[in-house]
Amino acid sequence: MPEGQEWEKIAFGVPTTYEKWLEAEGIDVIRGFSVDDVRTVPLKPWARKGGLGVRICLTGAEDINDAYVCEIPPKSSLKPQKHLFEEMIFVLSGQGKTEVWNEGGRKVKCEWQAGSLFAIPLMPGTSTLISVINQLDIQR
Repeated sequence: MPEGQEWEKIAFGVPTTYEKWLEAEGIDVIRGFSVDDVRTVPLKPWARKGGLGVRICLTGAEDINDAYVCEIPPKSSLKPQKHLFEEMIFVLSGQGKTEVWNEGGRKVKCEWQAGSLFAIPLMPGTSTLISVINQLDIQR
């Protein structure tokens, strides 16, 4: 039986909405069974985020649960994003802060550093805005 994307193409005959969205992101997608070292994957400018990035869609997750690597420019921040879903963030390197808020609400700040793991919560009935700021003057 075909795996992942091949199965979707056979089943649906056309690219899925998710595949179209991935292509519109304008960054590469790494596919396969594993990634040797996410700290060394090639990154491309990611206009929506305002940093550099790559998506990771592993075989077995079948594009239901994927990941991405996003590099924040030194002494800069990513563009605020609206979230309609939960997201887990693991920090590979650096330090900074993330601000989470609902439109018109107060900002909740979370400081992070290499090795930090935190979640952006799903808040029913609202879209959560997040801003991520790199406080260091270095990049990988």
